[in-house]
Amino acid sequence: MAAPRNEAEKSALEKFRVTTKYEELSDGVLMRYLRARDLDLTRAEDAITSSLEWKLNRIEKQSFSYWKPPPEFESTFKVYFTGLDVDGRVVLYINFDEWLPLRPLFEKYKPAEIVVFAYHVLANIHRQIAHSKQQQLVCIWDNADIGFSKIFHEVQNWAEIQTLREVVQMMDLNFPETLYKAFFINTARAVVYGFSLIKPFLRPYTLAKILIHGCDESTWMPLLREYLSDDLIPANLGGTADLKKSLYDYVR
Repeated sequence: MAAPRNEAEKSALEKFRVTTKYEELSDGVLMRYLRARDLDLTRAEDAITSSLEWKLNRIEKQSFSYWKPPPEFESTFKVYFTGLDVDGRVVLYINFDEWLPLRPLFEKYKPAEIVVFAYHVLANIHRQIAHSKQQQLVCIWDNADIGFSKIFHEVQNWAEIQTLREVVQMMDLNFPETLYKAFFINTARAVVYGFSLIKPFLRPYTLAKILIHGCDESTWMPLLREYLSDDLIPANLGGTADLKKSLYDYVR
């Protein structure tokens, strides 16, 4: 579970367990909502209510409960699972260049399908780590070989930007405090510009967890090794982890 980290969190969780109407939720889930709302019991309760309403309106009422995403989604949004850290956090690696171009997929499928796909992936991750100490994940997001031409091609499709914003909002609403750290590495100015389009939709506590670094390995590799052992860092970055296991295989 997402265990309390200090006495203030422990006290807030004990009070929330007594006052919340969502008695069926685990302490770990309640703790994550409390952290995301600065231990404010009322705001945490409201956030849970909003999450349940979102699931009702976007999943159940739109018949997405048993929906199977097209295989093309997994082959496009490649995410590699490199292992679990010492606290049981899922460690992921994304080579952003492998995702591009995204425009054909966004033009072929409805935005709701992509948002629900992201929701199901995160829900499956949570089922895997429900009993871990922190119920969180770490992401290494590699932006190597991404220049202005590729980013400009993507941002011309406004529906794509809007969908990505909705994915970000969905994550914050339904999976608060899931992200532990996101390391953006090999990041050129073009990617920073693209990120600026969704940045306003990220809460400050989430932004603080996203660490953006340029292409100088000496600036980001020591930081990766501060948080991760070499067997969790991909071999192409200087670690020893292979990229043979997909996240989707891990959570299936």
